[in-house]
Amino acid sequence: MGNVDETADAIGTTKFDALPERVQEALGELAGAAKEGLLALSVGVGLGVLSELMAEEVDVVVGPKGRHDADRVAVRHGSEAGQVTLGGQLRRVLAGGGPLARHRPRAADVMRRAHGATSPSTLQPNQS
Repeated sequence: MGNVDETADAIGTTKFDALPERVQEALGELAGAAKEGLLALSVGVGLGVLSELMAEEVDVVVGPKGRHDADRVAVRHGSEAGQVTLGGQLRRVLAGGGPLARHRPRAADVMRRAHGATSPSTLQPNQS
């Protein structure tokens, strides 16, 4: 499409200054709202991806939720609140399956002993 002027959509400094002040202010507010909206969208997507990654890590260690496995080495043990820095801001993380709950997997043998079972440990202690 060779008949489209490439500079037709560009607003130069002199063209912007020629606009009425009310229009300049409105365009500035519109640009600010678009920037804030993009940041909010990015943070929302980032929180969603981070939540899915954390849930996938728990699934790898514990196994799929709702499936019984007598030989599992870890169990789900609820979630807790925490915080994460995203988009340059500290975000509070809600417990109880909120947008980004910190899951708390525990060793299955520890949980069995806590409930009166006497099975031997199958996990090595964490050396960190």
